[in-house]
This record gives sequence, C-alpha cells and structure tokens, in this order.
Amino acid sequence: MGEWVKLEARGWPRPGEKDWTGGNMQCLEFSPEELDLLRDMLQHALSEIDVEVFRTDTHDFKALLKGRRELMEHILAKLPTAPITR
Repeated sequence: MGEWVKLEARGWPRPGEKDWTGGNMQCLEFSPEELDLLRDMLQHALSEIDVEVFRTDTHDFKALLKGRRELMEHILAKLPTAPITR
C-alpha cells in the first residue's frame, strides 16, 4: 500500500465573504486507492453533467449545472496526481 494523502479544506465562507479566508480548516486523509476512486468519481460525474447540460431546457437549471461542473473541475484540478508523502 502507498502513502496516505492529506488534503486540507476551509469551511464555507461566511455571509458577505468573497473568499475562503475566514473558514475553519478541516483535514481529510485519503489512501492512494481512495484518492484514485475520488478522481474517477469526479471524472465520471463530469461526463454525466455534460449530458444533463445538453438535455436541459430550463435556463436556470442549466446555469446551476454549469456552475457545478466548474466546481467539480476545480476540485479535480486540486487533487494531487501522485501520492504525497508526509
């Protein structure tokens, strides 16, 4: 088994905040296998959301889906591609 990966994330911004600087830090630790699964799940969800965006007729729902797609792409880009050693 490989090294565990530690990811840190801030809590949601408080009302009126434009960034994540005021949130509480939270730490998640993933094994390499868990990290691979998370990456695969996000990639699969991205492919599925593109189909939903194409099929949807409602402008507001389409905008919501596009925002979720951007968020998933952002999260995926932050995930390390190789295990991080402590």
